[in-house]
Amino acid sequence: MAVDVKSNGSTFDVGVPKALFELRIQTAGLPGPRNFYVAAADGQRFLVASVPEERFTTPTTVVVNWTAGLKQ
Repeated sequence: MAVDVKSNGSTFDVGVPKALFELRIQTAGLPGPRNFYVAAADGQRFLVASVPEERFTTPTTVVVNWTAGLKQ
C-alpha cells in the first residue's frame, strides 16, 4: 500500500491508501512469521517471494523405440 503524505510543520495529512500491486504469497506450511518481501534501499523496488501463476501446458509425449514402428 502507498499513501500520499503532506506535512508543513504544524499539520500532518495523509491521503487515501492505494494498492501498489497484487501478490499471491503462499504461507501455508511454512514455520513461524516471515517477511515475504523486502524493499530496495532507494524505495523504488521490491523483492517478493510469490507463488507463480498457474499455467496450463500441453503434456509432452515421449515415444521410445520409435524406429520399430517404422517397420510395420
